[in-house]
Amino acid sequence: ERIMELIPTMRPPGFISKRKRSRKISIPVEEYPTYNFIGLIIGPRGKTQKDMESKTGCKIAIRGKGSIKEGARGRRNGQTMDGDDEPLHVLITGDDPSGIEAAAKMIEDMLVVIDDEKNVHKQNQLRELALLNGTLKDEDWCHVCGEKGHKDFECPKRFALGGRGKMGVQVKCAICGDTSHPTRDCALANKAGVG
Repeated sequence: ERIMELIPTMRPPGFISKRKRSRKISIPVEEYPTYNFIGLIIGPRGKTQKDMESKTGCKIAIRGKGSIKEGARGRRNGQTMDGDDEPLHVLITGDDPSGIEAAAKMIEDMLVVIDDEKNVHKQNQLRELALLNGTLKDEDWCHVCGEKGHKDFECPKRFALGGRGKMGVQVKCAICGDTSHPTRDCALANKAGVG
């Protein structure tokens, strides 16, 4: 390997192959048994794991006790794999040591326990999962001011922005004078005989 590093044009004989390097990072499930480390690493439909693998050029796998769902028989033809009797860990394998280090850094950042409301990575994963499932609801975000927590018609800045927000049309009900709905949606429309 050292010779191949020094002379990049050298081709090794067929019986010599590059050595695969690996690194194990333990997952602290004993200290935090309710925290979903596996979900953070794998991501929605395996996307987070695949993204890390493509960025680093390494294979990232979760091994050890608890890495296989309850009732599953094993991995290959019912045979258990190496490391299944060890504590839960992430196994990173690859040819390039810098890629392994980059993958290890990404994994170690995910293994830091953060409250769900403050965990931006988890929020992005949940948003992506909702997008994949077709259940993403964007009405939690105001299109007038861009803030979270109220709908467009409830925005306290809808008049202060003077139509400079994303929503340039101002709505006002002709029956009750309220700005939260158009005339056709007014609850008083049937009582007033309009409609």
